[in-house]
Parts: sequence; C-alpha cells; structure tokens
Amino acid sequence: MTPEEKKAYDAKRYQSNREAILTHSAKYYQEHRESKKARTAQYRQDHPDQRKAINAQYYQKNREKINAQHAKYRLEHPGESRVRVRAWSLANPLKRRENRAKREALEKGTATGLVDFAAIIERDKGICGLCGKRIRKGEKLHFDHIVPLSHGGPHVGHNIQVTHSRCNLQKGSRGKLPSQIRLPLGME
Repeated sequence: MTPEEKKAYDAKRYQSNREAILTHSAKYYQEHRESKKARTAQYRQDHPDQRKAINAQYYQKNREKINAQHAKYRLEHPGESRVRVRAWSLANPLKRRENRAKREALEKGTATGLVDFAAIIERDKGICGLCGKRIRKGEKLHFDHIVPLSHGGPHVGHNIQVTHSRCNLQKGSRGKLPSQIRLPLGME
C-alpha cells in the first residue's frame, strides 16, 4: 500500500467510525491523563527549538485570533494583567527599554532592526559615546541614537550608543554631524 493509499484508507475509516474513535480517544485520555501530561512536558523540555518553531508557525497562522483573545482577557482581568506586566518589566529592564525604543521608532516611521541593549553595553565597554568617559556601575545610563530618530536615523544597533544620562539629556535631539560622530568601539 502506497502512502497516498494508506492516507485515503485512514481518512475513509475515520469518517465511517468517527464517533467510536472519538469516544475511545476521550476515554483513553482520561485514563492516562497524568502520563500524557508528563510525556508532553518531557518532550517540550527535550525539544525547545522545535516547540519554538511550532509556536511561531501557529502564531503566524492565528495572529488575529490570538490577539483578540489576549485583548479580551486583559479587559476581563485588568488587575492580573497589570501585575504580570509590572513583574516582567521589573525582571527585564533592558528588554523593556528595547521594546519601548522600538515602538517609538516605529511610530516615527524610521527603519528598525534587532537591537540588543546588553550587547551594546558590552560593545561600548561602558564608555559614554558623547563625552568619552567611563560610566560607573550603578550610574544611570541612556541609549542614544547617534543620528536621532527625529532626523530620520534608524533604530538599529550600529546607530545606538551608551551614554551618561546627563550627556544624552544635554544633547537632546540635536544630533551630530557625521564628522562629529565618535563611532562605538569595535565599529571604527
């Protein structure tokens, strides 16, 4: 029997015995629920990349439905959603800043790309891109767009540098001329 013939046979068999098969499957699941859950959990742990790909594919196919479900849940459970988002924000401050910066860039209509603020800190070795002095541990830092978004600069890693907060706030959105730009370390 060829694979196509087997598939056709199975489909015909399922259609003629649908109710019995569904009843048997439900009964089997109820009897073996815990072992099924354990196997599923173990599979997900052993194959994270495959699960990630499957989830991404499912999300792409069902994006509107998923977003509608999330919006409905947030409306029905505003307190829980707020607490969960706040906890995530506190646990992931750099990711939160990345997301906010990307959203601002999209609102301004500039080009965006993957930006990893932790990698930018490492690349710049903790040196302010504006004054050239070291940023001390615990000192408030900013991520500055070398060519500001307001001047059409892209929101991409090579256009972002680490700065002291005071240096960046003094600069504002004036930006620099290309001749004034001090390239981040490793980009020279």
